[in-house]
Amino acid sequence: KYSGTLNFSARSDKHSATIAAFTHFAYEGMQKAAVFCDIQGQPGKLSNGHFGIYLFDLMMHTLESLNRYAGDHGEIGLKAFVRDHECNHICDALLL
Repeated sequence: KYSGTLNFSARSDKHSATIAAFTHFAYEGMQKAAVFCDIQGQPGKLSNGHFGIYLFDLMMHTLESLNRYAGDHGEIGLKAFVRDHECNHICDALLL
């Protein structure tokens, strides 16, 4: 598990740093109006033969759609991401 519903861990292992940067990238791409949360994943071999992480069971917090999705905590969830996220070297490389 890489993040909870209202907590976004700052673990520093390679997979966690990648997922944290992905979450930040998506948050910026959605104009800070939505963020992925409750991210779970399983490392595995991808169809191209490389190893990666299969993500599953993602949820979202959305600014405009409070309670539209299961577990959507709206602005409270967005603020939790801003509070908990610590940019890492991948965020920096992506100029986030």
